[in-house]
Order: sequence, then structure tokens, then C-alpha cells
Amino acid sequence: MSPIYGRITIIKPNNEFGGVYEMDKRTCLIGRSRTCNIRIKSNAVEKEHCAVEFNHNGQAFLKNLASHRAVRIFDRRVPTCAKLNHGDIFHVEHRSFKFEYLEHSPYGKIVENHRRPNLERCRPGLKLQQPP
Repeated sequence: MSPIYGRITIIKPNNEFGGVYEMDKRTCLIGRSRTCNIRIKSNAVEKEHCAVEFNHNGQAFLKNLASHRAVRIFDRRVPTCAKLNHGDIFHVEHRSFKFEYLEHSPYGKIVENHRRPNLERCRPGLKLQQPP
């Protein structure tokens, strides 16, 4: 059985929680391609729009793979990459998602100022792993 790194919950347009994607790999690709882990069927979404990726320390990042399209954490645009905090709400065009660490994660605590995402803290050279 693969370890679970984190959880992404879909937020429906009526603001109710929908399906849950448990990340059993370090990378979750989000976009409209059939190869994405979370698929959004919309022409406003790129084939590979963004990714949630865990580094070797277990910290999660949201990477914008579509620089000319919107990816936001709460209401702040993510130009290239941002650290994700437990409970962060992120948006891919018109769809919303809630990110959560697992309870045993050292990052699984709600950060006091979680509405101010850290947008510039991705290490240069942090490579996006392709999903199998």
C-alpha cells in the first residue's frame, strides 16, 4: 500500500465539499488532459494547468504550469510556485480545491496567517515529477 502524502478536496460551485483525492504519489497534476490526476473539463483550463508537489521534506507546493492562466491561493495569484499550508483553498480558473496535510505530517497544522501565501519560496531547480 502506497503512503498518502496529502488530500485535495473538490469544492463544488455551491461551496459544498465534493470528492476527495488522496495523494498517494508526490505529485498531483491538475488540468484538462486525460493524463491528469484531477481533471477539469473546461477550455479555460490548460491540459496541464498546475500541480501540487511534495518535496523530500514533506512540504507541499502549488506550481502554476500555465503562466498566462490563473492559479490562486485564496485570492492571491501564484505566478510560478507557492508553498501550501494546511487548509489552504486554491483555485484553478473557476474551480476551487482545499488542500490538507495528513494528521501525522509536521506541516499538518493550520498556519496563523494562512491567507497570505508564501509565493516566492520555491527553490530554483525544484523539478516537477511526471505522474506514472
